[in-house]
Amino acid sequence: MMARYGGGVAWHRVVGANGRIAPGHEDEAMERLVAENTPMRGTRVDVDKAAWWPDDD
Repeated sequence: MMARYGGGVAWHRVVGANGRIAPGHEDEAMERLVAENTPMRGTRVDVDKAAWWPDDD
């Protein structure tokens, strides 16, 4: 999906299972995550709080 649509997708939301931001554009990703009020634990996303699951519908 990201390869097809490039910068038009929310690439900064792709993080490791441990919440670590993907390498390469950490500063910009951090700025975007903070601007979205993403729950953070230091320099990592707090994946327990930030996880999203679709409705069962």
